[in-house]
Amino acid sequence: MFRWILALVLIVILAIGIVAWWIYGNPEGKIRSTLLNGAQAVVNHDFPSAIRVISPNYRDRSGLTFRDLQRMLLDWCRNKQNQLWLQQFSVEHVALVDFWQAAAIVKVQGIVSVEGFGTVGFGPIDLSVNLERAWWGRWRVTSIDGWQDEPNLKQFVE
Repeated sequence: MFRWILALVLIVILAIGIVAWWIYGNPEGKIRSTLLNGAQAVVNHDFPSAIRVISPNYRDRSGLTFRDLQRMLLDWCRNKQNQLWLQQFSVEHVALVDFWQAAAIVKVQGIVSVEGFGTVGFGPIDLSVNLERAWWGRWRVTSIDGWQDEPNLKQFVE
């Protein structure tokens, strides 16, 4: 009887370890996946997937907040005539600040076409992305800086 209880306890401990690794393990891979999924969601006009990547705590150096991005993404996704072609999107570097925070450098180059503004190319630019980990293990973007210095992109926000 004691062996069965010991075996059951060991199985439960192993299961907890596997679940913890599945939720919190390989943070660099999860961060890269989060950023790539977010970019792909914007390209595909997929609002739910795009907003899922943004943290409610978002604030960047230009003063944009989560609500601002939510409104901008909704306008973008509703207007199917807007187009974004990413010629380059690569996560160059990922650094864990601590268990709950990380930073990444993303290189982006592309062409954007927005109704009323025309079509412009941008980049390559290096974006500095800060992320936070939610308690359930998902990474979310808390700020993106670097696009503010690109004159072709600033016109869409001002």
